[in-house]
Formats: sequence, structure tokens, C-alpha cells
Amino acid sequence: MTYRELLKLYKEGKLEESKTQEIENDIERQEAISEYLFESEELFPEESIVDSEPVVVSDNATSPTEELFIKHIRKTIRFTFLKIGTVIGAVVLAIVLCVIFLLPDFVSSLYYNPMEEIYTTEEIKYTDGTVGLETYSTNRMSLDMAVYSELFLPGHYRDSVTAIEHGYGEYSICIKQCYSYTGSFTDVAGMLRQNELLLFDANALKLPVDNCFLETEETKALNCSFLEVDIDGVRELIGPVGTKENAINKLYKLDDRDYYIGYITLSHLATYEDFIRWFEEKNITHGPLWCSVYVEDKSGSYTLLQNTGFAPYQSLSSLCYDAEAYPNLSLADATREELHSGNYMQTHFISMLRYMRDNKTFYEMMPHPNNIKFDEAIAAIEHDGLLIHGFAVVAKRDELLKFVEDENVYYIYANEYN
Repeated sequence: MTYRELLKLYKEGKLEESKTQEIENDIERQEAISEYLFESEELFPEESIVDSEPVVVSDNATSPTEELFIKHIRKTIRFTFLKIGTVIGAVVLAIVLCVIFLLPDFVSSLYYNPMEEIYTTEEIKYTDGTVGLETYSTNRMSLDMAVYSELFLPGHYRDSVTAIEHGYGEYSICIKQCYSYTGSFTDVAGMLRQNELLLFDANALKLPVDNCFLETEETKALNCSFLEVDIDGVRELIGPVGTKENAINKLYKLDDRDYYIGYITLSHLATYEDFIRWFEEKNITHGPLWCSVYVEDKSGSYTLLQNTGFAPYQSLSSLCYDAEAYPNLSLADATREELHSGNYMQTHFISMLRYMRDNKTFYEMMPHPNNIKFDEAIAAIEHDGLLIHGFAVVAKRDELLKFVEDENVYYIYANEYN
């Protein structure tokens, strides 16, 4: 009688008491073997069992039965390992996919994103009399660049930036020149890597020299003149192209066919309204006009804004922004009366200062003047008003010469305009 037949009789309760006890002992022994194989830290490979002699557990168990049971246990363990391997493989695959597709975006979210969309919704009146809503958008760096270039780059206003994302906070960018007074367009390309900007032609967006506007009796807090000389007992400051006389002589030597950006220091501080009235009376043919704002600290010992100003005739055209936080940030829809209003332009200039202060990441990754104190400057302008101590204008040589004999002009020099 086979062992399988004995088990069948045992299940049916037809065995003798001695045989029944023997079968129960075998079952208990097999359960102990099973628990040992699962709990043991050393699971023997299949080859070692196949090549070895049959395992004999007791005199009551035949070798073929023991081998059959061990093979069953081994199959179960292999199936368990297969499931564990599948789970581990799935986890590893998920991690790899996250690294490939999710991690780059997550890392990028920790850094400045030039492609961030800014939206504005406006009411539009259609020709049939109905009113609808139109939503416009612009990217973050276009708006940031528009404010930055108007504040710090006279004659080189830029309000269009495109970017290609590479992941991990890295972008290829192109700062476009959307208009030109000379007919020549110069786009500036570069790489933005985790808030560090590298421009391939940094000279295209170069800041003016520190002493592009000389100090006068009213603007001694500028402290920006490099040298001074004593001419017949009179203290005379030296600007980027020497004394006032040298600067004028160089101006006459310029080519009358080319365009230049002239930096002109006023003899006296002027309110914006007085300045713009005087400037328009000169009736010159000019390109971008840029007004330099003078703000000194309470002690009068240093300036709070260095070479910082605004362009009254071009600003933030068709760009979206938070009009409640930064009123008059754009001059695109301003009327002529508003462009000549000191209060209106003061709000515009203060809004730009606040915007640049609030967008510190962009401000710090761009070249910027030293020692600018935004909050103190805003408070001083609100108290004293908008004071102009110099301006920059793009024009030909003969147009710039119209300022030479004007009593309101203290110093003038020009650079070739590109």
C-alpha cells in the first residue's frame, strides 16, 4: 500500500489507531520542516539539492516523498522571489521615470522661471455694443526685462524674451530687440542656469558708466566723478571724456550721419514737468528719451539711486502685470496730458522701483548699479517729488549740439548708438 493510499484512509478514519498515530506524527514532522525552510536564513539553491543525495527525515518517510515536498517548497519560494522581484522592478522603474520626467520640473520649480505666464483679463467693447472679456498673457522674463531695461538701460529698452526649457532650472534665452531707431537689430542670447545668467554678448546690455552724469552744486551726493582738476583756481570735474571743454570738442568731431546716445547733465535739479516742457521746446529730432532721477538720503551725503530713471515715451507696451500692486507701470495707454504730468510719472517710476524690489531674484542675476536702496528712495520721492538731474537721448550729432550753449546744460558727452 502506498503512502498516498494511507493518507486517504487516514482522512476517511479507517486506519488502525497505531497507523493513525504514525500518520499524524508524519504530518507534524512535515509542518516542522516547512516552517524551518521558510524561517531559515540559508535557502539552499536548487542545484545543491538536485545533485545531493535524497533527504531522509525519518524511517517512516520515503525518500521520493521528501524530495517531492522539498521541490514544492522550493517552487513556492521561487514564486515569492519572483513577486518580490516584480515589485522591486516596478519601484525602480517608477523611480527612473520620476527622475526622467518629474524631477527636472520639480528642480526647475525651485528656481526663477522665465517662462512663467502672467495673465490679465480686460473688458472689451465690440462694434455691436456688447461687452466681453479678453484674456492676455506674457511670460515672466519679458515683463521683468521691460521694467529693468527702462530703469537702468537708457536707449536700450527690451520687452520681449523667449526661452527654451532644458530642465533642472536651465533655459536657453533670447532677449529680443523689437524696435530700432537706426534700423539695426541686435538680439542677445544666453543661458540661464539655476538663477545664474550668462549672456553671450554682455556689451549689448551694458550699464552706463558710473559718472555718466556729473555732480553739480545741487547734486553733490552723487559722489560719482572720478577726477577733478583746478583750472584758473576753479574746481572742474572730469567726466567720461574729460573736462566740459574736451567733451564739447569731441562732440563736434562726431560723424554727422551716425546716431549717438547723448548723456546730458542739467545745471540745476528740475521737476519732471519743468524738464519735459523745456525738452520739448528744444524741438529736436530724437529717439528714445530717458530721464535720470536724483534722490539723496536724509543726510544728503549719498544718492539712493545711481543711474536710475524712466523713459516717458515708451514703456511696457502690451505686457500684462498686476495693475493694483503697480499702478501706471505701463505707459502704453497714457494720454499726452498724463505723460506730461509729474504726479502720473511719479507713480509710474515708483511702481517700477517697487516691482524691481519685489522681484529680487531677477534683479540680482542681472548687472545692476551698486548701493540702490529701493524703500528709502520710494519714501524720499513720495516726500520730495520727482527730480530730474540729467537725461539721455538718441540723436544725431547736430541735434545734440543744440544743447551745448543752453544754460540749463552742465555737461554732455555721447557714445555711438548700436
